[in-house]
Amino acid sequence: MDRFFFAAGSLSAFVAVALGAFAAHGLRGKLAPDMFAVFETGVRYQMYHALGLLAVAAAAARWTGPYVTAALARRDHADRRPRVSARLAPAFLGGV
Repeated sequence: MDRFFFAAGSLSAFVAVALGAFAAHGLRGKLAPDMFAVFETGVRYQMYHALGLLAVAAAAARWTGPYVTAALARRDHADRRPRVSARLAPAFLGGV
């Protein structure tokens, strides 16, 4: 599951950078300054969310203690690696 969060975080960061570049080069003169600030804030939050996804991927890959397992995941009895709960993943990806 850490690969899934790594891929989702990477894709989310790519989207944030692409939207930021689009805003800087394509929207600067076309939007009112207050609306440009709103767009910039949204792109910044998108990047924060991407970094959060990457942090979850790193935590799931590296820390396998009982506290991390209880907070992040459930134990899979076959390989003893933490697996993120399927119920929580859509909420986290949706920004809830």
